[in-house]
Amino acid sequence: MLSFERVIFEDIKDECHFHDLDFLIEANKTQIKKFAFENEIDVETIIKQIKLLAPQFEKRLYTTRSFLKKNIFPILSSTLAKYKKNFEEYLKLCGGEVFIKGDQLAWDKNRNRVEGNKKIFFMVKGKPEIKGEIKIVGETEGDFIEEKLHYLRASRKDSIVRLGLFLDNYDLPICYMNFSAIDRDDKWKALCKSLDENINKCEVIELSRVFGCGNLPQNSISLLTAYATRYFRKRKISYMITAVNITLGFSGNSMLASRFVPYAIRPINYYYDKNNQYCTKRKGEYTHSSNNKMPPNILFVREVGQSTGKVSKYCKLIDIGNNYSYNETAMEHEIYAIRQELEGVWNEKTRYHGTIIDRDSYISKGQCGVSSLLLARLLEKRGYEVKFCEGDAIFPKDDQSIINHCWIKVINYNKRKEDVIIDITADQNGYWQKILFKTEADLKKLKIHYSVKSEKTPETVNVEHLIERLAYLERELNEGGINYE
Repeated sequence: MLSFERVIFEDIKDECHFHDLDFLIEANKTQIKKFAFENEIDVETIIKQIKLLAPQFEKRLYTTRSFLKKNIFPILSSTLAKYKKNFEEYLKLCGGEVFIKGDQLAWDKNRNRVEGNKKIFFMVKGKPEIKGEIKIVGETEGDFIEEKLHYLRASRKDSIVRLGLFLDNYDLPICYMNFSAIDRDDKWKALCKSLDENINKCEVIELSRVFGCGNLPQNSISLLTAYATRYFRKRKISYMITAVNITLGFSGNSMLASRFVPYAIRPINYYYDKNNQYCTKRKGEYTHSSNNKMPPNILFVREVGQSTGKVSKYCKLIDIGNNYSYNETAMEHEIYAIRQELEGVWNEKTRYHGTIIDRDSYISKGQCGVSSLLLARLLEKRGYEVKFCEGDAIFPKDDQSIINHCWIKVINYNKRKEDVIIDITADQNGYWQKILFKTEADLKKLKIHYSVKSEKTPETVNVEHLIERLAYLERELNEGGINYE
């Protein structure tokens, strides 16, 4: 089962709030409630729409008493009448008016026992007369929910399957989910980095839209997610991901209850059409974007495939915008920065002279010795006990293994006094991560083995051509304004 560090998640949630919007809502609660009452729309829906629309205006305007009345309510008024009509129609077609706050769903095992019937049924606890079934939602019905009712007002045309909880004898679902192909490579790459696993993109499904009726039973999302997990497991999907927008008031609690865990934060922007209505960039109707830098979304993942239980999977929380993990130490952050700086100065004079390269070679090929010695000397100056290592790095895929390689080892690195191997050029034969910063136990889980032929302290490394290349590398870095003294 996937796990994560709750403390880090709670800290990050605060970074995902747009506090000026929170203050705007708090300062105008009476005005917002009055507007919601007059338009016969629930307050939470109005607040969500205000938080979507306000970012197109400068923050300095938020403190003016007339901001909502002058800038936001006129935009909302043009769409609320249609929304109200659509939502009333939806409630009639889904039967959602029968629920009251506190209702919970349960599997209806009696109906599942009907011979030859493979459908999945549910019921409301304590109300056996309210029963339903999990079914695939048609494209027309799905588009109606996504375009007319969902807060984003845009359907995902790359849908793979839409699933819903349907009450008996009703045409629309009380709870709806759209599952799509993963639409952005950065989500997939962050997942790989979070789990330290090379995951095929086709093994990941994205929960792209979720919607439910007003008093939706509180465990509806968990129930539908559990079914979706079984559905996709049969189709060889390994992971399910989704995004949660904390800025709009979503807490992520329903995702945690559905066994999703956070794995990344991802930068987003808001877009608006010619009528100043919020729209998704995917629709291509936008004319301008937010006047403010928006807080990121939090990406969540749930394991779909059957876990072997042999290796516990721990999700590091990855910052996609800055390409680092919140679980990494200060040293790891710095090493990622050093690697980026090295890429700007590596050339034939810094590369090991015996390296055979061609136009398809990775930029780090042949740069392991000089880069590892630079890093070893730097960390030794910081007070770490460091070894410069030579040998072979054996990866699960033979063509990614590196023979006659260099890396460093930091002795008694963490609180548990474990040695850490740092390979700043791990990708030179195509391994998907540029840098490895792992204990021996971590590497064993990844089926990676560093076979050491020699270990030396940095000051005892005296290979002439390596020292010459290091001196050249340091001069290039210094001329670029980078000094590691």
